[in-house]
Amino acid sequence: MTTSRNRPENGSRFCTPVEKSAKGESRAVSLNVRLVPRSSKNEVVGPYNGTIKIKVQSPPVEGAANAALTTFLAKLLKCPKPSVTILSGHKSKEKRLKIVGISVEEVEAALLK
Repeated sequence: MTTSRNRPENGSRFCTPVEKSAKGESRAVSLNVRLVPRSSKNEVVGPYNGTIKIKVQSPPVEGAANAALTTFLAKLLKCPKPSVTILSGHKSKEKRLKIVGISVEEVEAALLK
């Protein structure tokens, strides 16, 4: 059992299924993100206190960092931009996002590689 600050204790806690299809497959995923604006580049840092830490180049002004985050995640997860939406934390570093049309396993594989 690892208690490192950068690793969740019992597997991934930053990504959970939200909606399931009739077959039991995940149709939408909830993702907890710790956003770091004004970084030198857009990148996924890794797990951080129950979230996934992501850095973006844009400043936190007039929603620029939020737009950069959703665009970066859509490109990284290879899904359409409208399928990545911010549910809460629009003016906070801690955000909860919803990603439609992807499974928890696909999100974890893309973010943790």
